Amino acid sequence: IFVQFPPNRRGQAMGLHSMGIQIAPMRGPMIGGMVIDTVGWREIFLVPIPICVVSLFLGMLYLPGREEAGAPPKFDWLGYSLLITAIGTLLAAGANGQRYGWGSDAIILMAFVGVTTGTAFVWLQLRAASPLLDFSLFRVPQFTAAVIVGFVFGLGNFASNYLIPVTVQEVQGLTPFLSGLMLVPAGLIVFAGTPIFGRVADVFPAHLIVMCGLCLFALGNYLMSRTDANTTFATFAVLVIIARCGMAVLVPALSASALTALTTEQLHRGTGTINFIRQLGGSCGVTALVVFIERRTQFHADAMAATQTSDNVASVELLSRVGALLAELGLSENIRSPAALHYLGEVIEAQALARGFSDGFVMIAIVFVLAVIPAWNLGKARRRRLA
Repeated sequence: IFVQFPPNRRGQAMGLHSMGIQIAPMRGPMIGGMVIDTVGWREIFLVPIPICVVSLFLGMLYLPGREEAGAPPKFDWLGYSLLITAIGTLLAAGANGQRYGWGSDAIILMAFVGVTTGTAFVWLQLRAASPLLDFSLFRVPQFTAAVIVGFVFGLGNFASNYLIPVTVQEVQGLTPFLSGLMLVPAGLIVFAGTPIFGRVADVFPAHLIVMCGLCLFALGNYLMSRTDANTTFATFAVLVIIARCGMAVLVPALSASALTALTTEQLHRGTGTINFIRQLGGSCGVTALVVFIERRTQFHADAMAATQTSDNVASVELLSRVGALLAELGLSENIRSPAALHYLGEVIEAQALARGFSDGFVMIAIVFVLAVIPAWNLGKARRRRLA
């Protein structure tokens, strides 16, 4: 796409290309929720198979190959093996640290293997004739700044796609289908607006557009952090629209600005690098978010449990009311008291989980605000390159 369009139309082309990308976050959760509600959660893993088969067939038919001057380079199987081992073990260590303990032998072993294989991968790529990941591209400041923002984009996109449905299911009590349906209005608006934002990227400085997109997405997530069990379906959907519009503003300008700084010979490597970093950000983002929410939920649960004393008027009143309701049902005293305490524990757990989700939205917002710094450097690097 980038090669086929002139510089003054690349943002628009990226915007049109992004329209297809926006369909997945819009339709995927809704279809997945429908499958879970009607069939079961195991069958959800079968849904991508026919889509991938069709995509593979269409890609072989219509996607142009890259013209090579001579024989294509051999695939670096050793580098690939080191890369997937490093990413897999490090993500597994992060995901299971809460379960096994961060100082357990299993976590330490996985972290050691991940760091060792990751270091070996970097060492190998720096010396390879045809590396999987060309680290020389990071000598271009504008591309490096775009890659950092792309990592944050992947982190926030995947993390929010995970957090929003889980939050509305656990806090608002929505079904999986309704939680997916909540994302549809935002997807439709973004789908229609992405070409417009792509055209805007051809007219205005890319780094300013990227900064606006980051701030808009951060604002949407912060507002979602202020929601609770009483937040209506429509209100939450509007907040999702605000965040998703930030994504629509961000993507075309970021993609165009990242590749503009590269030469024609570097384009294919630059495209692969930024896509890889974006996906890596998504994987790391979901893992880090889950760990963060677990720790914050436990923190809030411990804090609220510490306040459950005889001086806590609200808790004493709740126990009294629950005990009275159980008494009306004819339950004896030795059953009413433990049952009321169990209900109080469930209330504390639910409130702690809701606050943990809220902290998760705040963390995503903070990360996107911090990403404004490399986005600003994106403009500075471009001005230095043109000077």
